[in-house]
Amino acid sequence: MTPESWQPISIDALRIGHFVRLGHRWFEHPFLLNRFRIASDHDIAIIREARLSKLFVDLARSDLAHTGSIRLPLLDTTPRPDPTLLTEQLQTLKAAQSADVQRLHEQLRETQSSYRAAVAECGVALALVSQGSRDAAAVTGALVGALLESAAQPQSPLTFVAMSRPSQAAERLACQSLDAAAIAAAVGRRLGLSAEDMTALTMSALLHSAGIAQLPEAMQDESRVTEHSDQLEFQHYPLLGVERLRECGGFPLDVLQIVRQHRERLDGIGFPEHTAAPEIHSLALVVGAIREFQVSATRAEAALPAVALARLYRELRGAYGPVAVDNVVAALTVYPPGSFLALSDGSIGRVMQVNDAARLRPTVCLFDDALTPAEAQIVDLSATLEISVAGVLPPVRLTREVREFFGEGWGGFALPKNVAVPA
Repeated sequence: MTPESWQPISIDALRIGHFVRLGHRWFEHPFLLNRFRIASDHDIAIIREARLSKLFVDLARSDLAHTGSIRLPLLDTTPRPDPTLLTEQLQTLKAAQSADVQRLHEQLRETQSSYRAAVAECGVALALVSQGSRDAAAVTGALVGALLESAAQPQSPLTFVAMSRPSQAAERLACQSLDAAAIAAAVGRRLGLSAEDMTALTMSALLHSAGIAQLPEAMQDESRVTEHSDQLEFQHYPLLGVERLRECGGFPLDVLQIVRQHRERLDGIGFPEHTAAPEIHSLALVVGAIREFQVSATRAEAALPAVALARLYRELRGAYGPVAVDNVVAALTVYPPGSFLALSDGSIGRVMQVNDAARLRPTVCLFDDALTPAEAQIVDLSATLEISVAGVLPPVRLTREVREFFGEGWGGFALPKNVAVPA
């Protein structure tokens, strides 16, 4: 990522090719972006017409080589559009984009609210399983049905939900289980599974941690289980989960098999029973790949979704198979929800929604120290060619201002309903 070096500049000093940053808030000027390269005299005229005074230039990103520094306006007989008209046209486009941004903000708020409610429902379902309750299957089935209703919508992308880190282990487990189910539903949609298999996959992903809930609280975070004796005890959790599900009754046999086998590997070196192909249920491999991604994404040395996804593809594709791993990677895309990105215009964004059709161009929320997160610009990178992803930013490289802007809490994955797609 090229270091930024912004210098104040006056309107009169602006030239075609200058890479500028407008120091005004996004909704206080007619341009669609706060940072851009001046492409023509029209841009300068609009800046002048809008009376923008807080102007900065990054000479390292500027390109004045082919524009020259001498202007000969008397020799240019091309009619120049009225800057007022240009400004009005931009403002019309800006108003439409602003409306889309507000709809996305509203959708994110609604998704966050529904996610919190679903976490609570997931916690109830896992508690009922732990108790061996006969009501567990019905409660779990209702929650899975709601997830599949969202997954049935083709334009329901995996969406990031920001929230405070849960203080209780049971709530953290519920978040992880719900996230696994959302990812599983997205994968199932990609695979074109039947309704029966979609239910089995999503329910198994939701319940895969039922056995973890039976372990001591100190062992429920797999990324922190390092002692050999603890690892051996931990590896029994799939069997503990199946025992509880059987005690509850009402769960499909496929779900019992998937929960039992989701940490088995094709070569037989998985756990808890070292089962190998072809005895492993194909959907257990999908749940296993999702679990591996989640564990890697929470390890201290990674703590980065994109790194965890790369590890899954690079190191575990043979363990869980290309069908499972490739489709998990495709559902999460190259930049999973919650990832921090350095963008080509020098700005910083956080991935809010993935894009199945354009895996390198997600929808991002842009950091802006002049705005609150509720006012921040949200950009669908697939809808603009002016900005692209320059790289992934580890959280440790973020400034305090950026961390405070986006929050340093927990993040979850959800499948929102009634998605508003930006124009």
